[in-house]
Amino acid sequence: MRSYSAAVGVLAAAVLAPSGTDGALEADIGPAGEMAAEDFSPLDCNGAMNNGVFANCVSWSLQNYDTAAAVTIPCGTCVDMDLPGDGTTELRFMGGLDIQGALRFPSNWKGKITSKFIFVQGHLVIDNNAKVEGDNINGLEFVLEGMDDQPFFPNAENAASCRGTSCEVGKKPFVVAGGQLHVNALPDTCPTWVPLLDVVTDDTPATAGNYPTAPAPENGCTNDIIDQNFETGYEPFMVSLGSDGALNPGGSHDGTSSFKVENRQKSWQGPFVDLAALGLKDCIVPGQTYLVQAMAKVSIEAGSNNSTYSRCHRLGTECLGLIVHAATKGPDDDGKPFMKWDTFGEFEYVNRHLDDTWFQFTAEVVFDDFHFANDSLYVMMYFGGPEAGVSIEIDDFKMVLPGSGLFPDPLAVCDDLVINGNAENAPPHKFPWNFIGNLGSAVTVKSETVDGTANNYFAIRGRDGTYPSISTELISDCVVRQSQYTISAKVRIHSADEQDVRLILKTPTKTESVGSGGAPFCVGLSAQKGWVECSRQFQFTEDHETATSIELSFMVPDDEASDIDIDNVSVVRSAAPLNQFVVSNSVASCWGAGATILQTSHTLSREDENVLTVESITDNGDSTATIRTTTPVAKPSSEADGSNYAVEMALLDRNVKIAPESDDSINPFHGAHFTIAYTPNVAQTLTGVHLSGMGQQGIFGRYPIHLQMNGNIEGSDISRNVVRGSNQRCYVVQGTHGVNLEHNIAHDTFGHCFMLEDGIEQNNTINYNLGSQTKATPEDGILSIAESDMFSATFWMSNPLNYLQGNIAAGSEDTGFWYEFLELVRGPSVKRDPEYAINPSTSPFGHFKDNKFHSNDGEGFKVYPNGYFPETRAVFENSVGIKNKGAGMLLHNSRNLGIDGGFYGDNRMQIEVDSHADDVTITNVGVGGLSPLYQLQAEGGGYASHCPAHRAISGVQLHSFLRFRNSKGYVLENINFSEFGEGSGCVGTTAIEMDSQVRDGHFDAFASVQGLTFAAGASVKEKFNMCGLAGHDDFIGDLAINDLDGSLHPNASGTPGFVVSNSDLMTTFMEDGACKDMEGSCSLFCENACYRTLNFAVPVASDFDDVVMTVVDGVTGKSADFPGYFEKKSTVVDDVEVDDTYENYGYQRRRYYSPVVPYSSNYTLKFTKSGADYWPMMVEMGWEDQPACTPFVDDTNINFVIPEANDAECSNLVRNSGGEKGTFDNWMHSGGGIKIHNSGFSGSFAISSNGRTGSWQGPGQFLDVRCLSTVGEQYEIVAKFKLIDTATGVEEDCDPNQKNVNDDSICPRVSFRMRQLQGNTIGDAVEVKYAYPMAEAVAPFTSGSWNDLYGVFTVTETMAAADSIFMFIERAKPGVDIVVDDVLIQPTVQGCSNAIYNGDFELGDMRYWKTIGNSEIAISEPGHASAYALKTTRRDQFWSSMAHDINLDCLVEGEDYGIDGYIRLMDSNGAFVNCDSTLTWGVNSAMTNVCPSLDMRIVKGNITEDRHIGQVTQPWNSDSDAAPVWNQFNSIFKADATIVNADSVTIFFTRYEAKANIMIDDVSMKPIVPKDPAQLVSNGDGEAGNTNYILTKGSVLLDVTSPGYESNYSFVVSNRAKASDGISQTIDNTVLEAGVMYKLHAKLKLLMPSGVAYDCDPTANLGLKKCPGVSLRTQNPSEPAFTRPVATVQGEWLSGGWNSIEGFTTFTTSELMSKGLMYFIDGAAAGVDMVLDNIELRKLDITPSELGGGTATS
Repeated sequence: MRSYSAAVGVLAAAVLAPSGTDGALEADIGPAGEMAAEDFSPLDCNGAMNNGVFANCVSWSLQNYDTAAAVTIPCGTCVDMDLPGDGTTELRFMGGLDIQGALRFPSNWKGKITSKFIFVQGHLVIDNNAKVEGDNINGLEFVLEGMDDQPFFPNAENAASCRGTSCEVGKKPFVVAGGQLHVNALPDTCPTWVPLLDVVTDDTPATAGNYPTAPAPENGCTNDIIDQNFETGYEPFMVSLGSDGALNPGGSHDGTSSFKVENRQKSWQGPFVDLAALGLKDCIVPGQTYLVQAMAKVSIEAGSNNSTYSRCHRLGTECLGLIVHAATKGPDDDGKPFMKWDTFGEFEYVNRHLDDTWFQFTAEVVFDDFHFANDSLYVMMYFGGPEAGVSIEIDDFKMVLPGSGLFPDPLAVCDDLVINGNAENAPPHKFPWNFIGNLGSAVTVKSETVDGTANNYFAIRGRDGTYPSISTELISDCVVRQSQYTISAKVRIHSADEQDVRLILKTPTKTESVGSGGAPFCVGLSAQKGWVECSRQFQFTEDHETATSIELSFMVPDDEASDIDIDNVSVVRSAAPLNQFVVSNSVASCWGAGATILQTSHTLSREDENVLTVESITDNGDSTATIRTTTPVAKPSSEADGSNYAVEMALLDRNVKIAPESDDSINPFHGAHFTIAYTPNVAQTLTGVHLSGMGQQGIFGRYPIHLQMNGNIEGSDISRNVVRGSNQRCYVVQGTHGVNLEHNIAHDTFGHCFMLEDGIEQNNTINYNLGSQTKATPEDGILSIAESDMFSATFWMSNPLNYLQGNIAAGSEDTGFWYEFLELVRGPSVKRDPEYAINPSTSPFGHFKDNKFHSNDGEGFKVYPNGYFPETRAVFENSVGIKNKGAGMLLHNSRNLGIDGGFYGDNRMQIEVDSHADDVTITNVGVGGLSPLYQLQAEGGGYASHCPAHRAISGVQLHSFLRFRNSKGYVLENINFSEFGEGSGCVGTTAIEMDSQVRDGHFDAFASVQGLTFAAGASVKEKFNMCGLAGHDDFIGDLAINDLDGSLHPNASGTPGFVVSNSDLMTTFMEDGACKDMEGSCSLFCENACYRTLNFAVPVASDFDDVVMTVVDGVTGKSADFPGYFEKKSTVVDDVEVDDTYENYGYQRRRYYSPVVPYSSNYTLKFTKSGADYWPMMVEMGWEDQPACTPFVDDTNINFVIPEANDAECSNLVRNSGGEKGTFDNWMHSGGGIKIHNSGFSGSFAISSNGRTGSWQGPGQFLDVRCLSTVGEQYEIVAKFKLIDTATGVEEDCDPNQKNVNDDSICPRVSFRMRQLQGNTIGDAVEVKYAYPMAEAVAPFTSGSWNDLYGVFTVTETMAAADSIFMFIERAKPGVDIVVDDVLIQPTVQGCSNAIYNGDFELGDMRYWKTIGNSEIAISEPGHASAYALKTTRRDQFWSSMAHDINLDCLVEGEDYGIDGYIRLMDSNGAFVNCDSTLTWGVNSAMTNVCPSLDMRIVKGNITEDRHIGQVTQPWNSDSDAAPVWNQFNSIFKADATIVNADSVTIFFTRYEAKANIMIDDVSMKPIVPKDPAQLVSNGDGEAGNTNYILTKGSVLLDVTSPGYESNYSFVVSNRAKASDGISQTIDNTVLEAGVMYKLHAKLKLLMPSGVAYDCDPTANLGLKKCPGVSLRTQNPSEPAFTRPVATVQGEWLSGGWNSIEGFTTFTTSELMSKGLMYFIDGAAAGVDMVLDNIELRKLDITPSELGGGTATS
């Protein structure tokens, strides 16, 4: 997917800024982007003209308009232009033209009208049906001039629209405001563009006037200058002085004689011939090339002092050379003979040869006038070079004039641009080829015989680099631009490894490699492959045609040593340029000679279009016509090549033109602009107009055609126009609906072209338009940061409820069609949607049919970046997307979209369904890779190609993950794939490719395929490839794609199944052999498999890094461990990539486990770590959607094991409670980040937020939901906290009494966020509830110190049912970090011996206490006979008070309870005061001096009831500062059903005058009847016939049953989900005695729910046979709970009978002093019912030695 500018990243935030609107019409009107204060209406004074009736029109010539001033055609007046219409009339309105009435032009009128402005408030009528040709073109031309902004003064009827003044419309405006256009300047039957049907090729052969010709021998000489085979002698050769030479019979390479020179003492010695002495002066022509050829050999002479080999053999130096040495007779300046010598073909420095081996020696010799001057002394040509002691031997010497075979045939000069490309000319010679080589390399002509036929070829030997090669000059005069040639050669490389060979063409200004997209000329050559015929197409351009030379050479880029052989090199024309185009004959009636037309690009590049001039159009009489142009072009694609590939021919001229005057050199990109503005319900007609050079770059609303804020103008026809050379956009529809925008052309424009601007535009018809050469707006011309014109799109749509059909996007610098939808309407259209009712990203879909997009630099079509999410699937129908540099179609960040029909090919990627697009269907589509047509075109024309490239072409690219985890996947159905794989000529292409990108390593892009077809013989890897994904280090290998009909089966058997990753995870549960290798695709095909995924979400703590989900097939016993996965994000800080703690540890983030399994009747799933069962605090479970296959796994096939939580796990629900690990592991945040604070309360570390910006943000973590599964259990929250300013690091204070969350002094609190899944399938609803405050800051707050958070909560049904509970500390002011330490959430038992907790306030804080009304509370010193008391410090209402919630578990319905305590009263200044206990509030209006009352507030749902329960009943004892006296208050209430069943019950003081304050201490609540020390269990025998006083633990059901043990009733405990489920009761420890023995006893039966007896083993300590027992649990504030067993089953177990649980104990000091003490009976196996009776706890008067054991009874 292509990237998108960061500038557009803020687009959503800028949607209400002035968007693509009309900033120039904003002065004195309103917000930027608005032209008018209100709409313009048709002028009533125009009467019938507003209905199209133009009567009683007057002649222009009779009006005597002064064109030197502003000309206004008055409202109600119709004027006919009657000046000559032959093109000679020119009118220049110096002051502008304002048409308030009507102006009509005669049909086909020609002339030029120039004006500063043209305003149409009335009617403008233009009609033109003439053929677009010759001087008809631009016959009627409107020219806008001037550099000054023009004010628009509306007619008085519309004065209010400009607020009684003018609307500024900028410079060069053509504005329709309240008026109507009647412009029909091109017949409806005239096409504006047509597809190219075919071309007519010019077969005229190429010719050349300048080419090399064969030389003729001079003066009767022959071509053979010297021909000596040394069979009868060696004349005319001689031997150098000082050496010896003679014939060597039989010594030659072929057994004949040779000429040998030996005993050489100098390097220049060797065989030589004096050409001058031979009298060759008249035969040798200066400047002419002569070919020298010989066989030669050098050898070390016996007895010489040389080494074993010559230096040439060893080093490549001092090799054999041919030297021509000439001397003249004339003296130089010193009187000595003047000498000159030259060396030709010297092998030293270029050619290396071996000793004792005959080799071919060739040279090309060119003589000049000096060599054969009249005064020359000699012209010696000799062999030399090797060092002394090396003999030189030669044979078969020839020096010849090149023959005609080495030159072009004069009758066929241009048939082949290469001469001697096959090395077959005699004598064999490389001429006219040149050699480019390194020291020691050489080229020779060699011969070999194959199948009886001898063949010559060029052999390059001794290479020491990539460049040694032969080169030749092409016959450049034959080259004609746009001609296509076939360049071919046979090449052989002697390399064991495969090598590529490149063919290079070089002109004086350019060097290029022949091959599309940089592809090699020959691919994969090796010694094993031998000769390979290579061929490429190449298109010559103007650069080649005008070049003085074109050189052809070869290069092996990755091989520096191997020998190379080359043969049969040719460059032959395969296609001539053309200038005849066959199209529909519909153009013949209205396109004509002289018209400018566009041939759109047929390549990847928008630049490869052609703008041409029509020379003639001929109707062929067969529904076609042939257009001949003045300029030839290269052959483009036509329907003859395939209907999907045809280019378009578009008419760029019109007979009516609107253009600016070129008078603004300061602003070259400011042209004129045309606007139809604020004119609703008026149908406009603008057809057949050419708007050239329009638009003003960088100014809002200055566009070539702007339909601005018109509302509904249904019936308007904006068609058959052409916008060329636009400076800013093209056809812009803004705040306008119901327009027909059809058959328009746009070419060479900046910014978005066909555009819906604000996102409100709906029900517009946009059909059969064509845009090309849509250029990106330069940075300094961008309208604003909210605009995206720097990524220009030919069609830019901001609202989907519009209708697009048959449009062509034929070359944009970025995108063809771009659907970019925001969530809001933008710009001035916001006023049309004040309630923000329109959300473009979810609006209904109009349609998108039969559109085509090609030759775009980016995507052909994209939905990006904000996406589209319609309720009903939006289907893009029958699109054609070809030859785009990006994807043909990109769907990004969207949902519920479809692609149906159409064809995509020759794109980098045909269809990309991005990772953020889901629930996408692709059906009935043709998908092509690299077409043979484009391979030839790209290769021949040297055009850009996707092959080769850094990544292979793909058909449909899918991603491994979706936008959201609950998203739907992909459906691919009935798709025909073609031209993929090796057969396409593009290595590595594949039809369906999995993108290599991963999010978290898991595959969740659930997909299904069926009806896929491929080319015959296509390999598996050509069909499907996931190797990039499989190779990603983070991919866990769990891909599963459902193939419903076996389309991808490796054996094409048609057997359905799943394509899966080649991993053990995916095959473990399949039968052996059921999964077939999909060779080359890194995947398997599992036949008849039906996989389904089950997702488990857990917290992200690193504690779970090594946790796996172990899955066991209960049928086969096979198991697999599925790893967890988590998308860990990073960020860059100070140029270093670091963990992004904000993103990674937000409370929404999860680690996931997703077992993907085929069907089996029984799977067991559990979390394990290092082989042991494990529980990750909480789990949210959900199935993937049901697959289309059957059978599949569901809830009935799985057993998910949840290990029972033990006491240690539930002793503190907070892990890493203060960062004691030195990390924040287990901690997350609700916003505001998370970090370690390097200073703790009880250690070195604490947990801190990291940059809070909202009050709701703070640190938190998930709690173990197993521990919170029992309704009614109680937990205590204790924590230390500090507040630190994020910016300064300074500690902040807070006020525990402050309840206004928006107040900066607010203190933190603990809250719970509870999620319960409403189903267990992906996409099911989730219920989220919050509970707060679970704990609050405890007063008093101590500045500069650690302070306390404290709270106690009871597990509610919501908590027990939650799948996850996130505890977080929040509510401090933004900008302050919350730092916490020693966070404790532990079980507690709030005893009922005193249900008012912290009633004596001796903890020194206010935990358990809160306020009602506007009041604050504080700790006061001293208290009543103690250190502390509690007081109010500000009471604003008479009911304002401290308050306390009653523990409802302590209440038994029908029982009486008493609340008492001590109280003092203070006035608003803090002085102690008295009250009169005999007064009653409100009686006789008494509201002062009345003593406070104690009330109870009962809340159930949304019903609140306040009850009076107590007051000061004794006479008030006088109190003062000097003589402190505490008075007593008391109350009694009965726990009726309303109280017992309430959600909450709170006590508080009321009916005391506001502003006065209250102080209390030693508050307690107890049952009226105290417990009997002899029997501390209430209702332990159930004989009351109810379950009063007995509490349940877990999700059990408790009831009474008959009979009991020797009695009427007993208790039955059923529905036990866990062993720990049972019953409990509070023990009143105030009546217990230290050191006294107590007995615990109960009778017990165990039954299955069916009533069948269940047996346990009293000796078992673990497992299912463990028997129940009795335990004691203590709980003190801020301390962990402590549990100890005290009674067990005694004796042998009596099956089906009553058994005894019995134990003896003394109570510990901690138990005696604890605030909460309870007994528990539990421990039977889960699912087993416990029947209990005679539960006793009583004091004994015996010693331990007197104790006996229990016995079983029946």
